[in-house]
Amino acid sequence: MGEEKASLPGLTWVLGPLKTKGFFTLPELELPPAISRKKAWTVIRNLANEGYFSPSGKGRTTRYHMTDKLRPHLEKMGFPFSFPSEGQRAED
Repeated sequence: MGEEKASLPGLTWVLGPLKTKGFFTLPELELPPAISRKKAWTVIRNLANEGYFSPSGKGRTTRYHMTDKLRPHLEKMGFPFSFPSEGQRAED
């Protein structure tokens, strides 16, 4: 079959910061050129509302931490490494 694709919209945008820090902020997103910041914010907000990310803080500095609900999707994408979840936040 074909190559495995991200099972959630926007998931590939957050992998870099999640891998290195365990969280991301909206300015850190690795967006494709065709995606506006407003559209990206809407996608991330929807994923947070569905329980995939846990936001902390407000405004531009809001940190989005992954939740355990996200782990199976990352594993499906072939990412066997462990990201810190909200309860295991990485330092820095």
